[in-house]
Amino acid sequence: AVFENEIVKRISNVKDFELHGCASFIRALSKKDFERFPFDVNYSWIPYKLVYGKTRLPISYESIMGDADVNLFCTFNIPNLKYTKPVIVTIHDILLQKLNNDKPEIVLEYDKSVRRAISVADHILTVSESAKRDIIEYYGLDEKKITVVYNGVNTLPFLEEYDDTFLESIRKKYNLPQKFILYFGAIRKHKNLDGLLKSYALLPENIKREYHLVITKKNEDLCILADTLRIS
Repeated sequence: AVFENEIVKRISNVKDFELHGCASFIRALSKKDFERFPFDVNYSWIPYKLVYGKTRLPISYESIMGDADVNLFCTFNIPNLKYTKPVIVTIHDILLQKLNNDKPEIVLEYDKSVRRAISVADHILTVSESAKRDIIEYYGLDEKKITVVYNGVNTLPFLEEYDDTFLESIRKKYNLPQKFILYFGAIRKHKNLDGLLKSYALLPENIKREYHLVITKKNEDLCILADTLRIS
């Protein structure tokens, strides 16, 4: 969500074109939730689960979205509808398919979504030359169909200064050590967290005492591995 929100915020500052949004009905959200955007957002009452379901609905995306020159998606998980205007999708990487080290049903579902996006896309955006090569080789695409747009970084949050009292309150709230290595990504096989734990376990004891490894999520397998490596 952070990625999409940051892109939308920056695109909305460009005055060369008009920006419009579209959202499908989700029980936990209402029209007011989309008022934070600096442009109009069409709110469709067609349920999200239908629009993003496995069966393609016999309606066009434009009939929900409205008449736009281009449909831009910051993801590959796009509505399963017909499209009458050009479609641009974003595929960050295909490591899940390339490594194929997760549950078969997860890899298959991910791959189906990517293939569906490719089938309707007039152009594809990705975030690195490596990802572009992977997509071309794995799906047999023409390189002219893919453009690399590197991820940007919003540096402002990192420039803020926080006093010691605030920092100490955060440490106490989350039971954090003074110095630590932080991982806060998803807990998925292709993220290679097993390798992270094993690498950390190989560090000299004095470094491990000074720098703890903090992972914001966990599962049973990670806990068992951490216990086995004696770093829990």
